[in-house]
Amino acid sequence: MDGKFDPKLELLSGGREVAVKGPLSWDDAATSASLHVAIMQGEVTATGRTADDLPKGTTEFSLTAKVEGPGTLQADDAIATGWALIHGKGTGMYEWSVPVTLENGVAHGASKGT
Repeated sequence: MDGKFDPKLELLSGGREVAVKGPLSWDDAATSASLHVAIMQGEVTATGRTADDLPKGTTEFSLTAKVEGPGTLQADDAIATGWALIHGKGTGMYEWSVPVTLENGVAHGASKGT
């Protein structure tokens, strides 16, 4: 499995949430995967995960990451990290981390928990 993040992610709820999206590609042995993400900026982190396993062949993920605790994310650079728990003949894990830009008002429209 290979995961990535869209280079620009949308801030929601005044910086308390982020619409997170990105493309996925699959290995032959994988049958499904669950994703967890963290969007980090300074001392503030938003986390989220897929509500259900994504079936093999899903080409893009979309979820909402929420800030836990005080603070808000700002329209600026951040680091996005993802963890995929991959299911198939066994269970494996894939991790990726890339710089992203958080923006206000970008029409990505991630739906919660998908």
